[in-house]
Amino acid sequence: MLDSFARKEAERGNVIIDGHAAPWLLKDLATLRVAVVASLNTRVKRLAERDGKPFDQVMEETLVREEVERRRYLKWYNIDIRDFTDFDMVVNSERFSPNEIVEIILKALEIICKKNLATSTLNSP
Repeated sequence: MLDSFARKEAERGNVIIDGHAAPWLLKDLATLRVAVVASLNTRVKRLAERDGKPFDQVMEETLVREEVERRRYLKWYNIDIRDFTDFDMVVNSERFSPNEIVEIILKALEIICKKNLATSTLNSP
């Protein structure tokens, strides 16, 4: 149900869809597919700080959760959520601030839109 809802929204266009499986399931509709990544230690540190939990506890929870998610997406969608080769870009959030990540993504989108416009103009009668 959620997959069909996301697809309907993507078909409308001019939307941003965030979800674990969205980049793969909406591959044919996406203008730009971006993975924002960080190392395991950084992700765990951020979660521990956000949730006010001990680092070791969050590490254990994260390892279990990520393995469960990996198996589920592999089983239901035949997707390896650790494989980013089908993405247009991968941004390391350890290197860039949230605002810088937005700037990078917007610049990439601008470039793609210019290319698409140039292509459609060339193909017009």
